[in-house]
Amino acid sequence: MAVKKNKKETVNWTHEGREIKSVADCEPNAIGFIYEITNISKNKKYLGRKTIMKPKYTSGVNKGKSKGNYPFLAYCGSSKSLLEDIKNGDDYKKEILRWCYTKAELTYYESQAIYCSDSLLDESYYNFWCKATVYSKHLNSAKKDLK
Repeated sequence: MAVKKNKKETVNWTHEGREIKSVADCEPNAIGFIYEITNISKNKKYLGRKTIMKPKYTSGVNKGKSKGNYPFLAYCGSSKSLLEDIKNGDDYKKEILRWCYTKAELTYYESQAIYCSDSLLDESYYNFWCKATVYSKHLNSAKKDLK
């Protein structure tokens, strides 16, 4: 488990006990992931999603090729309260809960994690809102995993 030791140190993401230190350590073809950041000092959590692959070019010479990666290694969520706690030196860990292969999967599984954990009702979470629109036809790859 990667835990922050001082203010300048970056905590690596972990997935199933394995540290993720670069894009090469990510699941092949995954465009993003669902994560949980735990503030160990305050025993509070934050659930979210992070896109790691930029969209592909839709025209021109590079059509179909990826535009690259979003920086995600130092990412610590979008919760202002969590970011303030981290800035103030609280210890934390970052865990990838699941890899996602489409934008619809990112939206669906983030919402599922937030709703199923009751994080909007539980004071031990930083989450305070969730909004999602997902069409079932966009989740065909996820549906295949259920069979």
